[in-house]
Amino acid sequence: MKRTLDELIDHLLDNSIVDEVTGCILWQGCTAGKGYGVIHFEGRQMYIHRLAYSIEYPNEKLDVIRHSCDTPNCWRIEHLFNGSTQDNVDDKVLKKRHIFGKDNYNSHLTEQDIKDIRSSSLNLYRLAEKYNVTASNIYYIRTKKTWRHVI
Repeated sequence: MKRTLDELIDHLLDNSIVDEVTGCILWQGCTAGKGYGVIHFEGRQMYIHRLAYSIEYPNEKLDVIRHSCDTPNCWRIEHLFNGSTQDNVDDKVLKKRHIFGKDNYNSHLTEQDIKDIRSSSLNLYRLAEKYNVTASNIYYIRTKKTWRHVI
């Protein structure tokens, strides 16, 4: 059954609540990924916030629809804006919502290891062997291309 635009908006509102503190319109239906609201629309699954944005701005080319409120299931138009993938990554890093350093599940090193690597007189290959990583990892650590947060 295909919904009209009015029926779709009614469905969204019927399955959402308003957070009185933040003003977010919070989807209470199905979610996917990291809590982003989803709905089946026009034969495919769509994120609620992307759908809401495309209804409000039908002629705009959608890239990454971002939340100023950082609430994945929010679809309040005033909290949404279009941006690039790089904008999204920069925002995530700025707000410290990304996993880095020792908290990264792939990390073999600690912050103390990084300090020791940077102050060591051993060459790249010896350090790589000592810490069981590659020489390029040691190079990136020493040149602060990685682990930039460790001083």
